[in-house]
Amino acid sequence: MIMLCVTGTADRFHGFLRSIMLNPHPGVYVSRDIDRGARDRIWSILSDWHAADPRGMVLMIHPDKSLPMGIALSSLGAPKREIIDMDGHYALRRTTPDQQPERLDTESTGGSTGCKHGCPCPRRDEPRGGSARGGDASLPLPTQG
Repeated sequence: MIMLCVTGTADRFHGFLRSIMLNPHPGVYVSRDIDRGARDRIWSILSDWHAADPRGMVLMIHPDKSLPMGIALSSLGAPKREIIDMDGHYALRRTTPDQQPERLDTESTGGSTGCKHGCPCPRRDEPRGGSARGGDASLPLPTQG
């Protein structure tokens, strides 16, 4: 099984993932029948798109018996929580506004954080995508009246 959670990205991420996976909740995509080769190709496409337009975040979760809890986690973008390995189990650590956690890629680093793709993360002082459907934070908000 593979699960992807996508927030604040361009619409093409959602359209692409909806074409190949079940979308049970906005921003959540799951599939039981994607093999490792297809999963790697999907991640490569998402990584390239995120490098070109680094809004939002993508988190991929899939089985890997060699890692803590038997699951691998990979992410693109700046997560709100840092995922850490504590004695063979994953734990979440909230970050403060002055911290920017590294992207998580357990596959390439054997459980530690870091990104093998070299994708740029959005900086905390820059506007980020507005909605889970890929809103543009640079557009002015509508005024009432």
